[in-house]
Amino acid sequence: MAVVKTWVSHMESICVEATTSGTTAVDLFTLEPGSLVLGVIARVKVAGTRSAGALGFMVGDNDDADGFLVAKDAKTAGVISGTDPDDLGDYMKATVACSATSANAKTRAMGKWYTTSKTLKLVLDQVADSEATIQVMVQYAKAPTV
Repeated sequence: MAVVKTWVSHMESICVEATTSGTTAVDLFTLEPGSLVLGVIARVKVAGTRSAGALGFMVGDNDDADGFLVAKDAKTAGVISGTDPDDLGDYMKATVACSATSANAKTRAMGKWYTTSKTLKLVLDQVADSEATIQVMVQYAKAPTV
């Protein structure tokens, strides 16, 4: 006879506000093993400045600096990223096939499953004249310990 286990996963949302630190990644928070990130949306609360050229921000993890959100405008307050397909990093693109991306993680269309703890990070793509403050909302499911 087959044994089937059923449990309810816990849906979580976390909002983190962080000030950038140039091209040095800022730790946002740590995801536990068994977490599946389903969505990442970010809003520029305080615009950063850069006198020459564009200034973008990225949201990723230890493995890929822009795995969730690719470099988006950090010079305009109120800009929201993560709702347009062009904003999405490789972890969130529907074209990503299920495959091993490292020894401890797999990607799938529209999310990333974590088998070990990883830290979500925020980073600018250029050195800024003044830093930006970014609000990041992450939606994820957390598997219970069974």
